[in-house]
Amino acid sequence: MTALHNKIRSSNRWLAAVLVTLVMMPTLTAAQALDKQPPMLFSRLTLDNGLSQSNVLAIAQDADGMMWFGTENGLNRFDGYEFTHFKRERGNPNALSSDFVFDIAVGAGDALWLATNGGGVARLNRETGAITNFGPAGESGTSSAIVRRLTIDAAGRVWMATRDAGLDRLDPATGKIDNIRIEAAGEQPDKLFALAVDSKGLLWVGGDHGVTAIDTRTGQQVAFVHDAADASSVQKGSIRAIVQTKDGSLWFGSYGGGLSRLAPGARTFEHFTHAADDEKTLTGDRVTSILEDNAGRLWVGTTNGLNLVAQEDGSVTRYTNVSADVASLSDNNITSLFEDRSGLLWVGTKMKGLNTWNPRTWGLGFEPAEAMTAAAQSRPNVTSFVGDDMGRVWVGTFGDGLTEVDR
Repeated sequence: MTALHNKIRSSNRWLAAVLVTLVMMPTLTAAQALDKQPPMLFSRLTLDNGLSQSNVLAIAQDADGMMWFGTENGLNRFDGYEFTHFKRERGNPNALSSDFVFDIAVGAGDALWLATNGGGVARLNRETGAITNFGPAGESGTSSAIVRRLTIDAAGRVWMATRDAGLDRLDPATGKIDNIRIEAAGEQPDKLFALAVDSKGLLWVGGDHGVTAIDTRTGQQVAFVHDAADASSVQKGSIRAIVQTKDGSLWFGSYGGGLSRLAPGARTFEHFTHAADDEKTLTGDRVTSILEDNAGRLWVGTTNGLNLVAQEDGSVTRYTNVSADVASLSDNNITSLFEDRSGLLWVGTKMKGLNTWNPRTWGLGFEPAEAMTAAAQSRPNVTSFVGDDMGRVWVGTFGDGLTEVDR
């Protein structure tokens, strides 16, 4: 069993912040809902709460509800109160061979698969804590020490996107690893960054070459590469994120080329990019992550903020850090997105750890503080509120007295 060390007690302030966010939200009127999207009020988890490192590259949740986070300095398990760290231990073959965890995939049984920078792939037994490393050394190792992304197909096979050796496939039953060469006319077909299995079982592989669809039963491949002369080809830049949404569309995030959509049955791509003079476009064209949540909302993380994309027309609502607002995103450089089984949205950042947002806050509504103040420029702190038998809500503030809100 590997050592489970550095168990750190997380402050109850994180849980309290989530609960307060749920409670202290007056009702949003229909007019206000049409006027503007309510803000997202985030809670934060950082080094102060016990996170081992601030760059959260991967997020996952296991069958027991535990949250797992991959960072540049180890793997973190979070039970809602405490963090437990899994790190490299010199001389211990049953510990991680690299602290730099790029990706996490939840496998069958108690298996948790980890893509690392320098140690290939590792399998953690969640029950015992034992770690098995599949590094590049030896005949059964990975083709590269640097594995960027993982995905698991319906047969339980683990697919690995490597930085410089193409695609690997691992059979957990035998431990055998095979290397699959990517067939593409583009540049650097061996540098891969994104993987996804679609509803038909096709494996989509993204990288510097563009994107390739692979029939995992026959091995047949179809490549989509950028063509500067064809505006309907896949976008330029390295493909870093791939997601299939409920309607069957495939969305691709490029590091430099923005967002693209491939509609079901189509062979041409629709593009959505940043425009400096249009706030309804992406915050930036370096896309790092994409997520469709259970409510059908499409979230796109970039190196310059979080985007809520309307799938029907591609219009965007932007969410970014506001230095004076502790409930805003902690950092604009988004590295990972995940929705847990309770519906919480988790946002990993490069420099400031984790953010969580509860979508139920939008169901409760939002009333801007300025709309309830006596002084137009006042931004009071709301300290208390109560409703009376006449349907009025009385709001107590620090700095602006008592306000009556007629619901």
